[in-house]
Amino acid sequence: MRKLNTLLTALALTLGLTTGWAQEDVTSKITNADFSSTDGWTAYVSNDTYTNYGNGLIGTYVVNSNGGAATTDGTHLNTEYCFGMEARWDTNFASYYQEVTLAAGTYTLSYDLENTNTKTKTATSNYTSYCYVSVGDTKYTDDAMEWTSTFNTWTTHTINFTLDAESTVKISLGYYVVVKKVGGDGTPCLYASHLKLQRYESLNIKVNDAEMTEYDSKMPEYSYTITNSEGKTCEPSEVLSTLPTLTATYTNSNSSTAFTTGSAPGIYSDAITATGAVAKDGYVIVSNTAGTLTIKAKNYGDVTENFDFSKGDPLTSGVCTYDYDTAKNGTTRSGMQTVPGWTENKAGNNSEGNGRSGGLYAINSGAWLGGSSYKAPTAGPNDETSGNVLGIIGVNGNEATCTATKSLEKGIHVVTIPVYNAGGTATITNKLAIASDGTTLASSSNTTYAEKEWTTETLTFSLEEAADVSITLGFKCSSGSSSAPHLFYGGLTFSQEETATAEDYEALNAAIAAAEEKTLGFDEGDYAPYNNVEAIEALTAANAIDQTVLNTKESVTSATTALTEATWTVNTEEVNAFYDGTFALAEANGAPAGWTMTNNTLGGEYHSRVLSNNDKLAGFNDTKSAFFIRFDGTNSDRGSMYYYGNTTGYTMPLKGNAYYALTVDYGGWGTSNKTLRVNVKGPEDFSATYKDLTTSVDVSTGKEESIVNPLQHSYIFKTGESDGNYTISFQAPGDDTNEQADVVSNLKLFRAGILTREGKYKNGTICYPYTLAPAEGTSIYEIAGRSSDSKTIYFSKAITETEAGKPYIYEAKQDGDGYVATFYYNTKETNVSKPVEGANQLNGTFTYTTALSNCTSGKSVYIVQKGKWVLVPETYWKSYNMTANTAYIADMDAVEEATSDASAKAMTVVYDDTTTGINGATLNSENGDIYNLRGQKVSRTQKGIYIQNGRKVVIK
Repeated sequence: MRKLNTLLTALALTLGLTTGWAQEDVTSKITNADFSSTDGWTAYVSNDTYTNYGNGLIGTYVVNSNGGAATTDGTHLNTEYCFGMEARWDTNFASYYQEVTLAAGTYTLSYDLENTNTKTKTATSNYTSYCYVSVGDTKYTDDAMEWTSTFNTWTTHTINFTLDAESTVKISLGYYVVVKKVGGDGTPCLYASHLKLQRYESLNIKVNDAEMTEYDSKMPEYSYTITNSEGKTCEPSEVLSTLPTLTATYTNSNSSTAFTTGSAPGIYSDAITATGAVAKDGYVIVSNTAGTLTIKAKNYGDVTENFDFSKGDPLTSGVCTYDYDTAKNGTTRSGMQTVPGWTENKAGNNSEGNGRSGGLYAINSGAWLGGSSYKAPTAGPNDETSGNVLGIIGVNGNEATCTATKSLEKGIHVVTIPVYNAGGTATITNKLAIASDGTTLASSSNTTYAEKEWTTETLTFSLEEAADVSITLGFKCSSGSSSAPHLFYGGLTFSQEETATAEDYEALNAAIAAAEEKTLGFDEGDYAPYNNVEAIEALTAANAIDQTVLNTKESVTSATTALTEATWTVNTEEVNAFYDGTFALAEANGAPAGWTMTNNTLGGEYHSRVLSNNDKLAGFNDTKSAFFIRFDGTNSDRGSMYYYGNTTGYTMPLKGNAYYALTVDYGGWGTSNKTLRVNVKGPEDFSATYKDLTTSVDVSTGKEESIVNPLQHSYIFKTGESDGNYTISFQAPGDDTNEQADVVSNLKLFRAGILTREGKYKNGTICYPYTLAPAEGTSIYEIAGRSSDSKTIYFSKAITETEAGKPYIYEAKQDGDGYVATFYYNTKETNVSKPVEGANQLNGTFTYTTALSNCTSGKSVYIVQKGKWVLVPETYWKSYNMTANTAYIADMDAVEEATSDASAKAMTVVYDDTTTGINGATLNSENGDIYNLRGQKVSRTQKGIYIQNGRKVVIK
């Protein structure tokens, strides 16, 4: 039984349309089609005695000395290759074959053959051609065998075949010897060259067996023509210029009336008289006049690519409405139309779908998509006024998409998709995406498109190896047709970026290594991040390039250039770890550089922001600037956090195992006392810590009427073992839900200064005009109280930080035969002017003094001498020499009484051996040699005056 598609193919080839029909050179589907290698080809012989003669250059390659080399001429050059084949003696076959997978379509395989053995023996009947194309059980054989009697001349051979679906075909070249035992001097030396495979997009009309029988019976009554896009009948010399406009016209020579049901070939529907009606298998009736019926195919063969939408039957007028309108009003086009090369999605709210429409539209046609208000664009994305676009709309929760497949090579690809919105502003779920093997490679994030204009979508992705990718156009919208976007897609363009080479990555890594040699930090010789923002951003961008995947050459080389040309500024001295700690460089009501916050945004008249040149801030600094932070539940939550140190260029890289001192001026804004917590966080080996800052508000009315002069706070902390980045943050402590506003300024973070005391004794007193933090091994205590008999002084739990101006007791770390006490202090803190009297039940001094102050007659005054508390007689109060930055007890009786169970540490009070009360200082040889007033060394003492360690001691 003949098939109509085979007739069409034969007719096209007979009319000489093989060069005029839309065609594609697919020779590349064949491995080594130029015969430069036998890779991909298999030699087919009948036994192992056959010699595989392989391939060689035309004009030089010889398979048999009797035959000679293949001939060179004007088209067969000595730079080209050929296969050589000869069957001799016990060998039946001399051939090569290869299996290739091809898409559906009409194909022509062409190749040249030449026999150079003029001594070829036996008749032609002794040889059978083994040049064929087979598809399953069907074989298309080249029976032309002029080469058995024509020598040293190239002749061109062709094999035509049609595939209804993608298939694996076998291509064979060679011959078969019917009678073996022919010597090597008598069999053909057959050479093959110039292999070429062409594919033609044919008109593929499909009918079933019953329809074919009907067609065969009516064949004598019908004549058949193919017309081009201008409606002109094609002659053999003419070219079909546009494949999608091919039409098939049938003429009934026995009738002067239009075809009716039953009188036309069975491929048409019952709506045979309705122009524009859809016939079976998607064919459209163009016209049905007296004696002539013309149809146009909607499926033009196997269209594998239609990304410019030139193939297909576009709507040139009228409307393609929603799919549910078909049954409603008999609209000719409704729902998702077939588009050659694309697969439409018909998924909807029910099994049939509704609220979807789509198909090809002619540019500037005025045709409607879904409704009269939404027309095809009058011009394409490049202002073209002809061609086609793809219209798609999905409303009422329906998804409307079209998907096509394209084969792409390994590399970085860019797909450009123009999108035109004919109207509709509703938000969509965009389905525009590119995928491979179920993995999305790139997609659009647009949820709306501007109306009445073209928007260009650009999707970039990489393939680690050649692959087929799917391109999906369309969207889903929950809104109705009056507000959903009506989208038209212009032709897609594909391009491939140049990828980075090994040399490009080598240069990039060298630039990264050079940049990372610089130490970020705030010491002299380091590079403060905020002074090198652009350079750090360039380094961050360079490190962000994933070198395990494909990258464009431009992205790698530009990152390298930006990094190598970046300017790095080194610290010439120690600098503040905070950028713009006074906030004087920020814009008024703006966000301070390097700061972020949770739960809201920074900056704005009613938000947390920078205040500058504000007279209310005169107590902070000369620029009257500060950072105003809110916890008011409206512009920022009570639980908001304000961070510094977590943005690029404004990090805080601190040295490991080091002490740092934070200084902050804090003032409340409002009418009540405030507490602000400052947090310090760092690497994993650092335990996060915090300190609560307090201030006093002294205003009568208004939240923003006045600000109390700020209180300066100092916080000293030790970093973890390793270098790393730290953050400083502010928060409102506790779960208080009351609103709160605070002002901070003059933030400083520097390395802490170091203070040491060395001596023979473990205990001592200390009093400094600035905050101290004890180093590891050194402890600082407050006095918790005394024992009831005043023989022991008890300490409080060790504290981590002193208050400036307050005296304390310390315990030093043993170092060999002596002791060393180490303290860190805030070098940027404003010192207090005098010690805090009576703080911690001690009196302190900042300077060397020759008298003890605040002592009351009759009271017991004690100092620490040689690590123990000793009594200072009243006689020496006004002449006792006190070392700077020490402290004493001005009245032992005034020290609160405590029990030993209430403290962690204790320090004994030393008494005279003969007394039971506090009535004398101890003099013994352990505390140094003792001398009388004549300068004589004594071993025993009695009442009187003695000299020990250069000081007078009275024994009563």
